[in-house]
Amino acid sequence: MKFLKSLWSKIINTFGSFIKEAINKLVQKFIVELKDFALDAVKEVSIKDLTNAEKRNEVFKRIKNEAIDRGLSYKDSAINLLIELVYQKFKGI
Repeated sequence: MKFLKSLWSKIINTFGSFIKEAINKLVQKFIVELKDFALDAVKEVSIKDLTNAEKRNEVFKRIKNEAIDRGLSYKDSAINLLIELVYQKFKGI
């Protein structure tokens, strides 16, 4: 019985690693595909008279709508990661 548990655990770990790597590749593709659009959105929204939270929400909406228009579907966490990355670039950090 221990052998089967051990074997099953190894299978699950291997499959989990494969899935994690595939998801990472998909998120990377998403970021590469929308990074220029996202940077432009950050630049445009940065000069508006809005709070930081309102600016972030506006950028989020723009990116999400652009992703939908391009036929891309990703979780909000991928969009938030993209926003953080382009914001760092925008600030020159």
